[in-house]
Amino acid sequence: MKEQIGTRECATAEFFRGKQDFPNGQGYVEWAVAWPLWSEGSASYYCNTIPTPDGGTHAAGLRMALARGIRSFAELVGQKRAKDIDADDVMNGAELMLSLFIRNPHFQSQTKDRLTSPEAARLVEAAVRDHFDHFLADHMDRGPRPARLRARPDGRAAESAGRSGR
Repeated sequence: MKEQIGTRECATAEFFRGKQDFPNGQGYVEWAVAWPLWSEGSASYYCNTIPTPDGGTHAAGLRMALARGIRSFAELVGQKRAKDIDADDVMNGAELMLSLFIRNPHFQSQTKDRLTSPEAARLVEAAVRDHFDHFLADHMDRGPRPARLRARPDGRAAESAGRSGR
């Protein structure tokens, strides 16, 4: 992730990254997310080390965890439009890697481009959400910027979803 970001300034001083085991030996998830201020974004998804370029249920779980976490954080810091923040606002421009390890994964096709295991979304969201809440609370040193995520490439504030520039 560090090589991918290079010297670009990000909305938070550190990447949001972690690893969490699932209950009852169901597997685990690892993730790393950064929000460069100027980025088109990219995502790398894996299930049991198999690339899933079209994402799937594990990606949906990550999206939900981040969207719900940032929405709660934005409300906490008084962002007026916190309720309008959705997963696209959080994910657009993000650089992320997500790797899920579970037993008996199900894929959309033989090419395994998309994970379809229904439990993956629930497991990933539950695992990531608490870590993300703590991450946001610990990174208040950058002010409310994490709740706004990033500036638009044209330099104007992206106010529509509670985001703004530097």
